[in-house]
Order: sequence, then C-alpha cells, then structure tokens
Amino acid sequence: SVRQEHDESPNPNVLGTPSNRRESIAVDFANSRLRYAINHEWKNYVYRPLEIINADKSYFVNLWSQTATPLRNPSLKNYPEIFEKLPQFFLQDILKTRAASLRWLGESRFQERRQNVITFINRNGKQTALYFDAETKLLSKYEFFIAHCRLGDTKKEYIFPSYRKAGEFLVPTGLKIQIAGENEAEVGYEKIE
Repeated sequence: SVRQEHDESPNPNVLGTPSNRRESIAVDFANSRLRYAINHEWKNYVYRPLEIINADKSYFVNLWSQTATPLRNPSLKNYPEIFEKLPQFFLQDILKTRAASLRWLGESRFQERRQNVITFINRNGKQTALYFDAETKLLSKYEFFIAHCRLGDTKKEYIFPSYRKAGEFLVPTGLKIQIAGENEAEVGYEKIE
C-alpha cells in the first residue's frame, strides 16, 4: 500500500495533499513478463490502469474505460521507475547497465549509522549516491538532485527504513521518498516473494 503526496497543493509552502495508491507488481525475469496494476484514489479521482507484458501479447488496460491498447516495443527495460523501488532489482540493473560509472565516494553517516557511499550516473544522467549500511551491507538510501518547480535544485531521497526476512533473503519493509527532507511518499511493502 502506498501513501503518495502530490504537488497539486495551492499552498506554495506545502508539497502536496495525500492520496491512496496501491500497486501490485509481478515480474518473471526469465521470460520477460510483467503484470503491473495501480489503484490510485485522490479526492474524487480514481485511476486503475493495468500493464501486461508477455512477448507480443502486451497491453495497457484502462479498467475505468474498459479499453485495452497494445504496447509498442514492450520491454522490462521501459519500467525502471518500478524497479527503483526495490533494491534487489535496482542494484542488479545498476550493475548491468551503469557499472562503468560506479565510483567509491567514501564514508558518511545516515540515521546515526556509518555508511559506505558509492556514486554512479543514473539513466537520466544524474549523479546518484548509494548509501550502504557499513555493518549490514544493505542499501539504506539513494539520493540525487532534481530541479523542482517551487524549491529549485534540491535533493530527492529514496530511503529504505528497515528490512525483514523473506525466505533466505532480506527485503525492505517499505520505502520513504523525500524531497528537500519532506515526505513525498511512504510505501509499505505488504508481500515480497
């Protein structure tokens, strides 16, 4: 379940108003298949799209208007914003596509814990810093600068507050997205298999 903040607030000092957004993601990397569903409710607005990638049978489905549109050139590579929410996919993608730009930056502190910081250039050409907890070796957060329409150049952070066991792996319990230190969204991961 996702609690998303939007930049549609009439008050220039407030980043947005809360809405409820639920995402369901099922990925089969071996066969390049994806099912990505959203249920987004904000004030009187409801948006429920579904995207299905399954080779040549790939569609964008609008559940509200009950229409299905074939996707052109469907590929998992077209969905980096989905995988950036989950470290296990995000880090694999960095190693496959951005490894040449990885650089050791040094040590820092985040949430009173020592961090090892590595930078890379992301798909949009922005230098991005990865913060790994020095003790657990898990990704604590990653950050980069954005040009914000009201705040100017400011830092955007994707923070993974804690991890839990899922089988033999540790996975995040959620994600907090901050702009200029203010919450833009808080995501709780209900089930990761």
